Amino acid sequence: MIFFFSWEEKFLIEQQLTKWKKAFVKKYGSNNYYVYPDIIDSADEIISACMGGWLFDEKKFIVIKWVPKDWLNKIWSSDLEKLEKFFTEHIDNLSSDNVIAIVSYKPDKRTKFYKFLSKKSNIDLKEFKAFSEKKLIAYLVKTFQINDSLAEYIIGKTWVNLFTIHNELEKILKISNIITKELIDKYVNTNTEQDSFALLDNLKNKQKSIKILQNLQSNQEDFFKILWLLYWNLKNIILIVENKKDGLTSKEIASKLWVHPFVVWKIYKYNNDFWIYKEIFGKLIDLDYGIKSGKIDAWLWYLYLKKIILDM
Repeated sequence: MIFFFSWEEKFLIEQQLTKWKKAFVKKYGSNNYYVYPDIIDSADEIISACMGGWLFDEKKFIVIKWVPKDWLNKIWSSDLEKLEKFFTEHIDNLSSDNVIAIVSYKPDKRTKFYKFLSKKSNIDLKEFKAFSEKKLIAYLVKTFQINDSLAEYIIGKTWVNLFTIHNELEKILKISNIITKELIDKYVNTNTEQDSFALLDNLKNKQKSIKILQNLQSNQEDFFKILWLLYWNLKNIILIVENKKDGLTSKEIASKLWVHPFVVWKIYKYNNDFWIYKEIFGKLIDLDYGIKSGKIDAWLWYLYLKKIILDM
């Protein structure tokens, strides 16, 4: 049996693989479970494991990550090419006794090998697409037994990464069977990525923007980390608003730009003018250059960024 796990909610893919691993190891033992390249980064050893399945061989569960080529690729290009050639030529000859899971979290769907795996009749394609805003809220409501408003509040603090959300909420569940706003405020850490987005999303509310900025400073966040997140969010806002003006829906924009649907929805819903974001982008570039060139003291980044926000 061959499965192709893909696109692009990594948490859900890992959750499914972990569930399968536990069931398999319980029945067949851990010696028959293989995961690559987390253990061995070698195409030849992966090919050798996949070719097993002859008389007296034990049933195997083989997980091969980062194939086809992933945006987070962790395999040498020579090994990747060798694996693609092997599967293309031998996919129909592999033992049906083994379970092979090929995993690519965010592949390029235009590649020949992706098209080969996704359309092959004896390969079960399992796609785990990033949640839309409604599905993400529904997932949190169902998983953690909370209401919609509390789910939205959690996303506002942690942002959209399911690994982060689960890690933060599981801290609460260790001390309480019920998740409340009070416990969230006490134990859940606000995500820096969310803070940087909220900073831009609240430009019209100077008091709230400065409070977010003060929070980043009090947490001693690295300026260049914040700057990179602001650049990333500004780029997305500008591109999303431009595409919105061209008549594309939020779903179409998420697919086109490969941005999380929830992020697109937030920007799509509330932002119509982007001249202000272009202006901020330019000012941030000037601030970045000033610090790196030594013209501005790096310790004063907070004051300069505060001035940029207040001048908008």
